Amino acid sequence: MTTTTASYTRPARPIKLYRFHLSGHSHRAELLLSLLGLPYELIDVDLRAKAHKTETFIKMNCFSQVPVIDDDGVIIADANAILAYLASKYDDGHWLPRDPIGAAAVQRWTLGGQLIGQMVYHHQLLRDGAMPLSVLETKMDRWIARQKRS
Repeated sequence: MTTTTASYTRPARPIKLYRFHLSGHSHRAELLLSLLGLPYELIDVDLRAKAHKTETFIKMNCFSQVPVIDDDGVIIADANAILAYLASKYDDGHWLPRDPIGAAAVQRWTLGGQLIGQMVYHHQLLRDGAMPLSVLETKMDRWIARQKRS
């Protein structure tokens, strides 16, 4: 596998990646950090112990989700936002094309993959009885409201 090293500036310090080791979204962020050849530090967030529900973590991501990165004080939450940030700041257009058609194609795949991943995740929670249907309905209502605002 070939790695791309950006001609852009490199981070002064390793980028901190707050992740859960089984999270596909965390893996996506870690993969791009690796492909860009950027220095990074993995910080495991113990979801089972509810570490993502602490006040400190919620200050980084009000949705209490991984992944989150800290790039020398710049906090970015959400896998797609992290990928866009890293590619925009540290890449030359290889991973996130600068032309409108290429950028739209990347967005189509990242957003589509996110929606499918969320559907599978919530289906598993419902099936296993780990989440009542009312909680899922509330989450869906919030998501729809956010989409309407943007």
